[in-house]
Amino acid sequence: MIMTQPLYSVAQVEAMLDTARGIFGPGGFPVPLLLGVLPLHSSRHAEFLHNEVPGITIPDEQRAAMREAGARGTEVGLEMAMDLLNATEGMVQGTYIMPSFGRYELSAELVRRLRARMAARSA
Repeated sequence: MIMTQPLYSVAQVEAMLDTARGIFGPGGFPVPLLLGVLPLHSSRHAEFLHNEVPGITIPDEQRAAMREAGARGTEVGLEMAMDLLNATEGMVQGTYIMPSFGRYELSAELVRRLRARMAARSA
């Protein structure tokens, strides 16, 4: 099983999958792939992760959205995470959610939203 660092755009996921197909053939990774998701809660959080944490790259578009979000940063971060999960469904075999240090409620809210989406689909 492969677990990615947190990713923040469909383009990042597609680039990784394209690279895997180039290395392993048309099927890509020979083992299941879990997409890492770490919901953002502010512009400062996004900039810190992008600039200070090796292995995490947050694209300009997502960092700009967090700057524009201002006080709505938590909601925008959750919306971005949900949008990414919706857009990559079928591209990966699963996801895992990473809480930001001391911000477990954000991950719990993302899980609630995912469960609600799943319940709505099965209804």
